[in-house]
Amino acid sequence: MNQNGRGNGGSGTGGSRSFSALRPAGGSRRAPGRGFAFLIALLVVLLGAEDALAQGAAGERGYGNERVTGLGYAGVLSEALIGVGAIHFFPGRAIGVFADWKMTHESLRNSAAFLPDVDINAITDPVVRSENEWLVFNGGVLLALSSEFALMGGLGLADRRHIYEFIDLAGEFSYFAQDPATSGWQRNVVFGLLFRGGDDVSFRFGLESGPRRISIGAYLTR
Repeated sequence: MNQNGRGNGGSGTGGSRSFSALRPAGGSRRAPGRGFAFLIALLVVLLGAEDALAQGAAGERGYGNERVTGLGYAGVLSEALIGVGAIHFFPGRAIGVFADWKMTHESLRNSAAFLPDVDINAITDPVVRSENEWLVFNGGVLLALSSEFALMGGLGLADRRHIYEFIDLAGEFSYFAQDPATSGWQRNVVFGLLFRGGDDVSFRFGLESGPRRISIGAYLTR
């Protein structure tokens, strides 16, 4: 492993680049952007229409009319595939709540080649690849559009661990190190659609701003 500033960072095979050339300037974390403001505005409008939506779905089974509680799987493709989630609609109301927890299924930090105490800014070995690992907690509001479909909107916290793989050309081995400047907790905005697949199952499909990936889920309901 080269940490002494020798100029081998620009060399390597397979198009490898040095860490200093690959890393974005400043190494800052992602800003929440306009997604947070959009979500708040959308929730205000939808919650204001909750009574009308509930009345429009009256007489039908499903969201907005009866109590619906579900527990099942939640995940983010393809960086946080392990997870669990819950949904709940209040009887006779178009409004409900949801919560979920997700994490990366296999961590590079558990590898024998991971170096926890290395100063990543001093590494000049070429970068082979980078990976993101996530731990995500979300909660939010459900709003029934009909007895079959509901919107999901919420907020959460996402712990990002940004890990690089380097190759030591002299020793011909690779190793992993985490970049603290682009790792850490950040706000996560959640938006999606919940829909029934029958009396006893519901599915979700949406987006999450932290991982910037598609979120999925399936719930057994009663």
